[in-house]
Amino acid sequence: MSENQSGLLSIPYGEVAYENFRRLGRAFVDKSSVIKNLEDVKMTLYPVLLRPRRFGKSTFVQMLKCFYDISYKDRYDRLFAGTSVYGDELPSHNTYHVINFDFSAVTTQSPTAMLNSFFSAVAKGIDNFRRRYPDFVFDYQELDKSDSVSLFNNFVSHLRAFLSAQQGSWASSVW
Repeated sequence: MSENQSGLLSIPYGEVAYENFRRLGRAFVDKSSVIKNLEDVKMTLYPVLLRPRRFGKSTFVQMLKCFYDISYKDRYDRLFAGTSVYGDELPSHNTYHVINFDFSAVTTQSPTAMLNSFFSAVAKGIDNFRRRYPDFVFDYQELDKSDSVSLFNNFVSHLRAFLSAQQGSWASSVW
C-alpha cells in the first residue's frame, strides 16, 4: 500500500476479546474513557451497563478486565497505548485479581441442563482464574457438579485465604 492510500481495519464481527482486537489490529471503538468515569468518586458503586444487543458490552467488560487485572500488567502498554485512558496513568490499573464469568452458554432446555451448564460456566471462570494465577490452589473435583453455590462459596473461601497470604490483613478487610 502506498503512503497516499489508507486501508480499512478488519471488523471483528462476533469477537469480544479486547486483547485480540489490540493484538491483531482490529477495528474497535475506544470506550476506555469510561474507565475515568467509573473511577470518579461521585460515580455509583454499582454501575449498570444498558446497551442494545451487539453494542459492545462484552468487549467493554473484557477491556475492564485487561485494565484492572494484575495478570495483564506486563501487557498494559501494548493493550492501552493510543487509547484515551492511557496517558492518564490511573493508579488502579492492573491492581486487582479479576475473575470473569461468561454465562452466555447457559442453556434452559431443562432444569438439569441449566444446572449443569451453569456449573460449567462457573467452573470455566474459576479455571481461567487458576491459569492466570498459578499460585492460587483450588480443586473442586470432589464437589457436586450441580451445586454451583457450593462451588462459588468454596472458591471465595480459597480466594480470601490466597489474597490474605499475598497482601496481609488488607484483603481480609475488603471482604
